[in-house]
Amino acid sequence: MKKQLLSIVLILLVSMTNSEAQIVNAGFENWTSLGTCSDPDGWSTTNAATQALSLCLTEEETSNVYAGSSAITLTSTFIGALGANVPGVASTGIVDLQNESITGGQAFIERPIAFTGWYTNNPASGDVSIINFYLIKEGANPSLDDTVGLATWSSPTPTASYSMFNASVLYLSQDAPTMLQINMFSSNPDVIQAGSVLTVDDLDYETLIVGIQEEETRYIKTYPNPVVEDVFFSLGNLENAVVNVFNVLGEQVLTQNLTASSNSVSMIGFPAGTYIWQLSSTKGEAIKTGKLLLTK
Repeated sequence: MKKQLLSIVLILLVSMTNSEAQIVNAGFENWTSLGTCSDPDGWSTTNAATQALSLCLTEEETSNVYAGSSAITLTSTFIGALGANVPGVASTGIVDLQNESITGGQAFIERPIAFTGWYTNNPASGDVSIINFYLIKEGANPSLDDTVGLATWSSPTPTASYSMFNASVLYLSQDAPTMLQINMFSSNPDVIQAGSVLTVDDLDYETLIVGIQEEETRYIKTYPNPVVEDVFFSLGNLENAVVNVFNVLGEQVLTQNLTASSNSVSMIGFPAGTYIWQLSSTKGEAIKTGKLLLTK
């Protein structure tokens, strides 16, 4: 059975050979001058708004790269003219510093299981570097856009040498996305601190082979649903697994190891509402995702 599980994981987890072409300018090799600042092609930053103040919060990094000739460095800075700390921001959407908003993104139709990349960072004390990935199905207008899946990576720990991050995607629906919005912040945008630095290179993603996942995971089910107290996971052919439970904001509220004989999870003490569960292998690879409705 262990060999069977290993073979399933090896078959399911396939890195897309064309993924760098799918994520626009994923290695941050191409840049265009805005005047005193430059932006990576295909990305939007705060530079358009801050260069008039001779401040470039997003810069091309050429001396400390993971691969190729360039990376991207984001730096949080106190801007006296605004009387506020402003984070270094880069997005595949449109960054609007004045309205503190990000809209849009790049065309994207894959359903990855995880996003990866390489980084170094030096957050200020108590701060955190953040990268968010939103898979969006576009509506007739932006107000009707629907988030199909999301992934988040963050780190409060300074990292001087390049390290790899892996952000698993939490899917909220079975719809195919049409747009990818990646938002990178040198500082926590909710509590911005000056002096935090984040450098990123070689973004990528992992996806599943369509059909194989459905065949191997169709016997993985939860019951009962709606849930009052305990929810049970039927693991199919899996001997061991890990379940992570998230609220609708994407915050992880529970993680638990499961086996065929110990497969119940207690939801006692959690507020009523909708939750997302994601079943993973013991190595952390995502296997299947679903929804739970908790009632009282």
